[in-house]
Amino acid sequence: MFSYSAVSGSVPLIIFGIILHGACWDFFFTAGEIYTDRKAGPAIKARAQGLYKVFSQGVGWAIGGFIAGSIYNNTITKQGVASLPQWQIFWLYLLELLLL
Repeated sequence: MFSYSAVSGSVPLIIFGIILHGACWDFFFTAGEIYTDRKAGPAIKARAQGLYKVFSQGVGWAIGGFIAGSIYNNTITKQGVASLPQWQIFWLYLLELLLL
């Protein structure tokens, strides 16, 4: 949705993409918390949830930020309106890698 709205400027696609992102975000972290809560015993439940948070929101964000930053630096080279087609490439980068 973000890739197509970058070129077309479609505000409804951007809003729907943000809503979908929020729902997926909540599902991922809530499901992880529930899974950790059920699998860890009472003696290590707090430590297991802390470790889950460190890996999902600490290490995962650091690695994801590094990768996304590298893709951004290699993809978005123009500024202003001239960069809009490049944003479509940025948002579809992973899909393009999977289809190769």
